[in-house]
Amino acid sequence: MSALLCKILAMLIMLVDHSGVALYRAGLIARPLYRAMRIIGRGAFPIFCFQIAIGAKYTKKKWFYFLRIVLLAVISELVFDLALFATWRDPTHQNVFFTLALGLVCIYTLQWAYSLKNKLKIAGFAAFLCVTAAACFLAERVLYTDYGWAGVIQIAVMGVIALPVEKAPYFRERGFSERFLRIVICAAAIAVCAAICTGSEWAALYALVPIGLYNGKKGYSSRILQYSLYFFYPLHLLILGLLFVLPRMNGM
Repeated sequence: MSALLCKILAMLIMLVDHSGVALYRAGLIARPLYRAMRIIGRGAFPIFCFQIAIGAKYTKKKWFYFLRIVLLAVISELVFDLALFATWRDPTHQNVFFTLALGLVCIYTLQWAYSLKNKLKIAGFAAFLCVTAAACFLAERVLYTDYGWAGVIQIAVMGVIALPVEKAPYFRERGFSERFLRIVICAAAIAVCAAICTGSEWAALYALVPIGLYNGKKGYSSRILQYSLYFFYPLHLLILGLLFVLPRMNGM
């Protein structure tokens, strides 16, 4: 499975999740169906986190990649509040791309720490822990992002994928494949997040299937497709908000 197919699958899962929220708020579906759609939707976030780690590993324009995610977070916030919280502004809950941006900073710090030599590595990893703690605080207590500090931790753990660990002598000599290490790392990240969040987050473990099937290839790519994938997030929220939530807000 290419990176493109992973992204499309994550978007479809996310669409099921957000549609469940919008339809339930509009009174168009019963609570059991709403709960089922939310449980299915748990798999989207781990796949997005995985994609962030892969992007951090291969992208050359690292801070441009970060700025794109931040820009998308800002653009999406208004429609995020509309579709999922039936308001034009909810300061107590920011969209998931803010979480992804904070997690990406943690991964970049981890990559920097890993690149240091000898004893400097200890200081580098200490800096990584400090940056991760700061990002968790921002997510949970300042920005109130989707998934909060648990989401940042999940991304930070998956950040190990962005390191060349599969080439390390310890793993190479013992025959550990890159796919095996990827699944173990992602399983640990999802389990940590689920343990923090409790509830239905354990259902997210099924995301290990597409993560395990990832073949390391980018897949078909074009500028139009790239921007379409980026703007799917705010566009689908806008459509859900306009069709199902806004009429109810206006008393129609």
